[in-house]
Amino acid sequence: MELIDEKIAGNPEEIKSEHEQEFDYITLRCNELINRYPEQKSLFEHYMEKQREEYEVLENSVVCLTMVIKEKHLE
Repeated sequence: MELIDEKIAGNPEEIKSEHEQEFDYITLRCNELINRYPEQKSLFEHYMEKQREEYEVLENSVVCLTMVIKEKHLE
């Protein structure tokens, strides 16, 4: 196979903004659930912390890349 082209997907600032918005939704929902089920507060707080860690990894350690490859034919 031969690599024809590769492109990093998305603008890093746009991706970070999307992640922040998604995390805001998660936080909002978890806080709603904490109010509704206060006995489960630690569960929801733990979930929010794990999600924050995952977003940190996505923003700092993972690169989304699209590659175009072509199969080499033997002649």
